[in-house]
Amino acid sequence: MKKPSAKDKMGMHDIITKHIFKMDIEWTQQYATSPKKFSTCVGNRISYLHKVFVKHYTKLNQTGQGIWPGDGAMNLHKLILKDFPWYNDLYGIWNGIPNFTTKIMTSQPGKSRDANHLKLIATCGKETPPPDKTDGHEDDVLYEDLQ
Repeated sequence: MKKPSAKDKMGMHDIITKHIFKMDIEWTQQYATSPKKFSTCVGNRISYLHKVFVKHYTKLNQTGQGIWPGDGAMNLHKLILKDFPWYNDLYGIWNGIPNFTTKIMTSQPGKSRDANHLKLIATCGKETPPPDKTDGHEDDVLYEDLQ
């Protein structure tokens, strides 16, 4: 079994920084004299990229459908790429990682998911079976899969 490369974010930043600057002709000497400063700068840049990526990802997914590069809904995507040209590259790396691309859920108008949840909690006990999948309203599914 392989061991993780680093124990925490700072360790990962150290590894990334070393990979970037150790063999760079222009920066090797400066990196060798203060690798922690370089690592801090790389960590700050990754944090910035994360913040801006999540802002744009959220904007693109406000409809709940999102877009894929090349799917036709490109006006907003083109605007984002003009402002943040690394979006597609970072999407390829970070898509599917929960703290980067969390899906934002909102209820449909007229649906009360809280009421369904409370109904489940209030009526379920050791001797009481859970309620039927519907409470008489065919469009109000109690156990709806949100994904």
